[in-house]
Amino acid sequence: MNQNPGDDPRDEQILLRHVRKYEAAFASRGADLESLMQAYSSLGNFYQLSGRLNEAEATYNQAIEFKKTRAAEISYDGVLLVVSSIHTELGIVHRKRDEFAAMVPCFEAALEITKRLAASSPDEYKPRLAESWNNLGTALRKVGKHDDAWKAYQTALELRNGLAVPGNPDRYHDLANTQANIGTLLREQGKLEESKAAFEAAVEAHQKIPAGEAKPFMATRANLFNSLGVVKNDLEDFAGAIEYYKKALAVYERSIGEKAASRVPEMAMVCNNIASAYKSAGQLDAAEQAFLKSYELYKGLVQEEPHVYSRFLKVAMENLRIFYSQVGKQESGLRLVKDTLEFIQQVAGVVDGKIEAVKGKIDEQLKLQAANAPKKVGRNDPCPCGSGKKYKRCCLPKGRNS
Repeated sequence: MNQNPGDDPRDEQILLRHVRKYEAAFASRGADLESLMQAYSSLGNFYQLSGRLNEAEATYNQAIEFKKTRAAEISYDGVLLVVSSIHTELGIVHRKRDEFAAMVPCFEAALEITKRLAASSPDEYKPRLAESWNNLGTALRKVGKHDDAWKAYQTALELRNGLAVPGNPDRYHDLANTQANIGTLLREQGKLEESKAAFEAAVEAHQKIPAGEAKPFMATRANLFNSLGVVKNDLEDFAGAIEYYKKALAVYERSIGEKAASRVPEMAMVCNNIASAYKSAGQLDAAEQAFLKSYELYKGLVQEEPHVYSRFLKVAMENLRIFYSQVGKQESGLRLVKDTLEFIQQVAGVVDGKIEAVKGKIDEQLKLQAANAPKKVGRNDPCPCGSGKKYKRCCLPKGRNS
């Protein structure tokens, strides 16, 4: 997102004053259209960053409508560049709201403007053109237009292959991003071997970023490792999946440093992924520990933002409960569910009647299991085989299972 130099993105009033100032300047002199478009862009970006997506959408649309109805003939590069960015940001707003069909025309409009800019200054605008093709590919993939998405991604890939040169880490990062998008598209089409090759190419491109310059891009690298692990898991290469999940965790835990806390949701997701791979590989102890780690990470997130992460904690709880059920630890699974529901209620500070009812049913099941559990036979008790002898003088020395 672009900001005007000197704008304070936290101060809505400053941004509103800028919009009014440049609207008045344009009305009186027909000048400063670029500054007005930038003011609209900055205000929309402020709303977007604040989570006020409806206001961001309205501001971006206001800018687009102003340009179309009152300044259609003004089309020098500076104005076109800002208007292209506004269309892109509007598409991002729709993406954040999962309004995928609405994304497509936004990214198409941004692409058409960028094509015009690149036609006059190809070297200057080629990176932006590649980004526009990549964005459009993602929008088309989201609405199921896979063939069109493939063509858009391939155009972006061709451009970014030409831009990726040593000494420019951003270009390798962008190249890896497009290759990963292609990998995602292929996986959605069930082309797993081709998807794996695309993600491997993405990892290879990203690892060309010199170690001394890689820190700002390490979250992306962790995501690439995780995505490659997912495809390997799909291919039932569980050892390969575990290897790349571990690499992703290592990046999150060691390389992000002061931002590690912001990556807890991703770490919890990867822990769940690696747990599933361990389970599929028959490594049940490792699977249990990974499921527990994912559960505990989500539990910590619920304490910070219960309205956001409670549902994720319930998913982690259910994954662990199913695991316990499959390995014969039904009681542990029931206690886990009860403890989780109690924890969520405690954090929320309210008593939920439905949760209380579920907890009551769990208590009944636990009591029933305890009543039906086989009682332990003492050494001096009558032997359960019915011989009339004491257990210690009958079946216990023989090592029989009571």
